[in-house]
Amino acid sequence: MNIKEYRSKVLGCFAGKNIGGTLGTPFEGGRPKQYVGMERYYGVDYYVHDIDGDPLPNDDLDLQLIWLNAAEKYGMHLNSRILGEYWLSYEIGHPEEYGACKANLSAGIVPPLAGYLNNPHRNSNGAWIRSEIWACLAPGYPNIAAKYAIMDAEVDHSYEGIYSEAFCAAVQSAAFVENDKYKLIDIGLSFIPKDCGVRRAIYSVMDSYKKGLSWKEAFEKLTSVEPGCFGASSWKHGVPREIPISELGYNASNNIGIFIIGWLYGEDDFGKSICTAVNCGEDTDCTAGTLAAILGIIHGIENIPEKWNKPIGMGIKTAFISEHGGTIQYPKNVYELADRIMRLAPQFLGSQNCDVLYGSEGYLINPPVEKDLQCNWLDGSYWVVKNIEFSMERNPFEVKYNFELMEAVLDYTEKPTFQKGAKKKFKLRLRSTRGHQSWVRIKLYHPEGVTASPGDMMCVYMYQFWHAMSEMEFEISIDELNSDKLEMVMELSIEGRSLKEYIPITLLGENGYRINGYGD
Repeated sequence: MNIKEYRSKVLGCFAGKNIGGTLGTPFEGGRPKQYVGMERYYGVDYYVHDIDGDPLPNDDLDLQLIWLNAAEKYGMHLNSRILGEYWLSYEIGHPEEYGACKANLSAGIVPPLAGYLNNPHRNSNGAWIRSEIWACLAPGYPNIAAKYAIMDAEVDHSYEGIYSEAFCAAVQSAAFVENDKYKLIDIGLSFIPKDCGVRRAIYSVMDSYKKGLSWKEAFEKLTSVEPGCFGASSWKHGVPREIPISELGYNASNNIGIFIIGWLYGEDDFGKSICTAVNCGEDTDCTAGTLAAILGIIHGIENIPEKWNKPIGMGIKTAFISEHGGTIQYPKNVYELADRIMRLAPQFLGSQNCDVLYGSEGYLINPPVEKDLQCNWLDGSYWVVKNIEFSMERNPFEVKYNFELMEAVLDYTEKPTFQKGAKKKFKLRLRSTRGHQSWVRIKLYHPEGVTASPGDMMCVYMYQFWHAMSEMEFEISIDELNSDKLEMVMELSIEGRSLKEYIPITLLGENGYRINGYGD
C-alpha cells in the first residue's frame, strides 16, 4: 500500500465517521420530535437536521483525538495506564462508563480494574466506537490494531465492552487490504472469545441474512438473542416494550449486531447501509458511524458519495474533550487528523512492516501475509500456551507492567476492594526480557495494621526464556486500618542489577452499592 492509497483510506475512514455520526445523532437512544408517534422503524433515508456545512459534534470521533495526542508522545510504548491518565485530564464528560472509570482512576484504581469496579456499563458501547484510530495507525495489521484497542477499552470497560472494540479494530485494520465483508467479519471474530455476546449477535444476523429474512426480522431475532437497553430511555413507564430489554448497561453486543445488519443488508450501497443501521434504533450514531468508517476505509475518500460528504464537509466538531490549557492540540479537520496519524504509523507498524526509505513519494506499507490477518496471539509459558481468548477472559483482574529487565503481571484474583479483618490473595507472574536466569527480590511497603504472608520480603527465581513465566502467591491480612483506602507499593529488583521497579497497589473499602430506580 503506497502513501496515496493509505491517505485516501484514512480520509475515507474519518469522513465516514463524521457522516454516520451526524446521520445517527438525532436518533441516539430515542427519536426527534418529527418522528414521535411513528412506527418502531424510522424510515430515515437522509440527514434530518438543518445542514449548515458542518458535522454534528460526536464523542465517537472526538474522544479519539485524546488518544492521538497520547500516541504522538508515547508511540508504541502506550499502555492502558497512560491512556487512563489522559482520560482523566482531557475527557470532560461523566456519563455512564466514562464517569465510572474516572471515579475509579481518581481513587487510584488502574486499568483494567478501573473499567470493571462498580461499573454497570462495562459491557456498553463507549469503547468500540473509538476503534478507528488504532486501525489507521496499523493499516493491514489487525494484530497490532487489536492490541492497542484492548488497552483503550480496558480503561473504562470489561468483557463485551472490550471484545467489541477488539473486533472493530481488527475488521477496520484488515479493511485496508481486504474488501470482502465476510472475510473481514471472520477476521474480526478470530480476535474475540468463542463464547461471548458479540459473537452470538453477529452469528444471529448472519444467519438471518443467509435465510433470506428481512432486515427488520433480523433485528427482531437479534434482540431476542442479545437484547440491549440503550433505547430504554425513550420508553415511558407503563407502556409495553416493543422489544426485549437487557440488564442495565449491556449494549455492546446488540449494537455490534445492528451495524452488521446495516453492512449485510445495505448491499454495498453506502447510504442504504448506514440508513438501515440507523433505522434499527438504539445507539444510532455509533452503529452508523462505525459502519460508515469501515466503508470509507474499503472504498477510499473518492468513492464516498458527494450527497453524503459535501453537505457536512471535513471539519471536526468536539463535545467531550478539553485542551486543558493548551497542553495538547486537536486537529480541526479530517485532513489534519489524517496527516498526524500517517506520521505516526511507521512507529506502530515497525520497520519490518513499513519501509520509510521507499522513495520520494513517501513510505510504503508492506502487504501482510494473508494468514497474519487472523489473530495469532500466543501467551504463556514454554510448556503451556495460552491464546488471546484466555487472556481476555482474565482481563478485569490482571494488571500488566513492562519493565526494562522483566515483564510483570499482578493478578488481584478478584475486584480491588477489602474488608477489615479479612485476607486478600494476589498472584505475581514474572517473565525475563533478557534471557538470563535471575533472582528477583520483592519488597512490600504497606501501612501499619496490615501484615503480609509469607512476609514483606520475598524472593522469586526467574527462568531464562522469554516465554517462561515464574509465578508466586502472597496474601495480606487487614487487621487494623483506620482508612477506607489501602495503598501499598511493591518494589522489584534483580539480584546484581541496580534498577528498581515499582508497582502501586490500591484497594478500596468494600461497603457495597446498589443502583435504585432502574426497572422500578
